[in-house]
Amino acid sequence: MDRLDKYQITRVVGKGTSGIVYEGFDASLQRKVAIKVVRSEGFDPEETIMKTRFEREAMAVAGLNHPNIVTIFDYGEFKKNPAIVMEYARGRTLKDYVDKGKPLAISEIVSIMSQILDALAYCHKRNIIHRDIKPANMILSDDNVVKVMDFGVAHVDSSELTRTGAIIGTPSYMSPEQFSGQKVDGRSDIFSTGVILYELLTEERPFIGASITSIMHNVVNIQPRVPSKVNNRISAAFDGVIKKALAKDLDKRYQTAEEFAAALKQASEKSAPAAAGTSIWNNYKLLAAGVLIAAIIIVMIGTYLVPYLKQVVTRSKPSGPPADLSEMIPIPEGDFIMGSEKYTNERPQQKIYLDSYYIDRFLITNDDFSLFVEATGYRTDAEKAGFGNVRFGYRWKKVPAAYWRSPDGHTSIEGKEDHPVTQVSFNDALAYCEWKGKDLPTEAQWEKAARGTEGNEYPWGISEPDDTLANYDDIIGTTTAVDQYPKGKSVYGVYDMAGNVNQWCKDFYAVGERNRENPTGPAGGKEHVVKGGSFIEGVDNLRAAHRNRYNSNYTSYLFGFRCTK
Repeated sequence: MDRLDKYQITRVVGKGTSGIVYEGFDASLQRKVAIKVVRSEGFDPEETIMKTRFEREAMAVAGLNHPNIVTIFDYGEFKKNPAIVMEYARGRTLKDYVDKGKPLAISEIVSIMSQILDALAYCHKRNIIHRDIKPANMILSDDNVVKVMDFGVAHVDSSELTRTGAIIGTPSYMSPEQFSGQKVDGRSDIFSTGVILYELLTEERPFIGASITSIMHNVVNIQPRVPSKVNNRISAAFDGVIKKALAKDLDKRYQTAEEFAAALKQASEKSAPAAAGTSIWNNYKLLAAGVLIAAIIIVMIGTYLVPYLKQVVTRSKPSGPPADLSEMIPIPEGDFIMGSEKYTNERPQQKIYLDSYYIDRFLITNDDFSLFVEATGYRTDAEKAGFGNVRFGYRWKKVPAAYWRSPDGHTSIEGKEDHPVTQVSFNDALAYCEWKGKDLPTEAQWEKAARGTEGNEYPWGISEPDDTLANYDDIIGTTTAVDQYPKGKSVYGVYDMAGNVNQWCKDFYAVGERNRENPTGPAGGKEHVVKGGSFIEGVDNLRAAHRNRYNSNYTSYLFGFRCTK
């Protein structure tokens, strides 16, 4: 079994671009440790003293003693690679929580961020800058104690290890000055912490892109959307806090972590309900008055309003609620690469310009569609035809009673309210979107939201899928919840753009060169474009450029949709 001096290496805990983390055991003190072995190729081979400088900085960081910082115990070499021995912190990384796509409570977010800022304030006072603040470097214990870890690229002001011109960090969380290769100070960590705060509050990153170049451009030049506009459940009190934390100009940013923490605390207090000073007796009186008023209103509704509404409903088609953008992703205007040269019907691959638009973050669910049906009395094409299309092995059958409430004609959607609605035709999908005050995406809008601006082959990049990225290849054999694959999100944060269900687009189907700007397909036709692949289809159908086509009244248990605005 491998050893590093007195430490016995027991297993691999994780691997990353900068190295490997092992679980180890210190027999002399009878305790577990974590051992990070840094890849030696990260050092310039022409500089023989580089490892010495790295060791000097590691030892400086080892002097840190703070409850929210993973303690470094020792330094050495493992198979000629630099290694750091540190506290074995139990818990999960903050990235694990972010990747699950489940929002944290505001109070939890404020607690987490306050602990991170407290740790950074401690480091900065000792002239140590972390330089790689990101969710993956935060351990969150079961009792919500944060531990900041991985000071492998930390910079000590007195050291010459990291010189001006070196770009180190994780692109989506890097500050503008890191991209420009300037000398950094504590305000760079503050910017990165602001990115984490934005992501926790809104559930999306402020700066995204299909490549490091596009991310760098956005970090340096683009102002992210106001958080309370991205997520309307967030108090506007946090908008100013994040704006200052993410200021491009160093002098307009928070100058210290303490200043940032104080502003965050103040915003949290402003966003809290202001009912603390109300007596219990007053609350009872208000409750009683509210009940009395509600009773009067109910009587009036039953006497006067219900008969009137019945008349209105019989005279007019119910309209849907106003378009809700809170669960939609903004796609910025600009060029992207559309199509591919792989198949004739995907050619040519060309640069397309689109105006800005919004697209649903998630596929339309069974729950969403049931609200539409209840409000309008709508009957789908499958219900009208008396059957829906279902595949058995390699054969398709028209199955009686297969429709959106029973996609395969046998199984109910009960318990699958958060799965995508299926057995919907193009006509059904368009009717829903129009009811919501939205529209179906054009093929170009769909494809840009899926692949970004750099021509990614899949929503997550160029690598082929696995079962953590998408529901495909009959691995599961049925649909899955629309938020089940956060790792497979597109660069814009759109879920299920590959696998789960095929998705209707607005365009009539055609092949050949498209209009350069805002293409919408031909003016007429019989078949509409379908994109995305489904839970039974293979890797090739999950490519963003893949396309198929079906008649407007065709329904299948593999077909769903999302809307745009």
